Amino acid sequence: MVMIKLESPNTTPDAVLVQNLMAKMLHNGIEAVVMEASSHGLALGRCNEVDFDIVGSTNLTRDHLDFQGTEEEYRDAKANNPEVPVVTFAMENKYADVHPLKFELSLFETQVLVNTPLGILEISSGLLGRHSIYNILAVVAVGVAVVAP
Repeated sequence: MVMIKLESPNTTPDAVLVQNLMAKMLHNGIEAVVMEASSHGLALGRCNEVDFDIVGSTNLTRDHLDFQGTEEEYRDAKANNPEVPVVTFAMENKYADVHPLKFELSLFETQVLVNTPLGILEISSGLLGRHSIYNILAVVAVGVAVVAP
């Protein structure tokens, strides 16, 4: 797996930088990208012309109503995707398709044992904090939806 770290003042860089980075990835043989895109970035067009195959939405809360205005506008900003398979994920719902069996948080890493319909995954990540587990579960759910190895 190739990891590329991008320094940006925003969660979602501007559209030109996103397209430039993806062109470089394609040139270097990268076939798939997992990317975080904020509702602000989506609403401001920072991901325009990015052909998403699947979208995972997390943290649908009232936190960004100052920008989006209403809960419906916030949800719509995150949901600009075609019809895709639905795979559920949750921290504390053992009936979700993807959920942690156990996890450990430390100052240096997050370890999660994740139950999925395809089997159990053991994940160690440099992403810190309980909130990062939600993002890890979202990425695993997307992988399950597209049957990633």
